[in-house]
Order: sequence, then structure tokens, then C-alpha cells
Amino acid sequence: MKVTKHEITALILATLPFVVTLGDRAVETVNGVTTVRWDYNYAGVVLGLIVLLVVYMGVRDLNASIEYKPQPRAPHYAIFTAIGVLAIYQIAKGAFLI
Repeated sequence: MKVTKHEITALILATLPFVVTLGDRAVETVNGVTTVRWDYNYAGVVLGLIVLLVVYMGVRDLNASIEYKPQPRAPHYAIFTAIGVLAIYQIAKGAFLI
């Protein structure tokens, strides 16, 4: 199995929000107890949406490609599924849903 450029790009972009944080946070302290009211990471939301687009393009190109030596598609679908789940997690975490 040969890893495609879409898989590599999507994986890098999906893991980038763990490192890059660009957002807002509201912290409230009452009687010495600090609570976070909301914490948005705009980079996570935007990069997550871009990752979903790259995953879509990768699956589309995987289905459309006709090669001399066809590759099994199941491993590629598994990789794209895992990356898609990570992208949805980044979107939900960036939008402070989880």
C-alpha cells in the first residue's frame, strides 16, 4: 500500500491544532475556584474543516484513479476514516462542544 499525498496532508493538518492555538477564553474565579466559561480555538475549527475537505478530495481521487496496478482501497478508507474522526474531534473541541 502506498500512502497518498492527501492522507499525509490531512494527517498533518489534523494534528496541527494540538500545537497551534488561536482563540479566546473566558475564565471566572469565584471564592478561589477558577472555572472556564468558554474556550474557543479558531485554528482547530478552521483546520478541522480543511481536513474534512482534504479527506473528501482524497476519497474522491481514490475512487476515480485508474492505475496500472490497482491498490486495495480498504486500508485507505480506514486511514481516511481515522483522520476524519480526528478532524471532527478538533472541530468539536475548538468550538468548545466537548
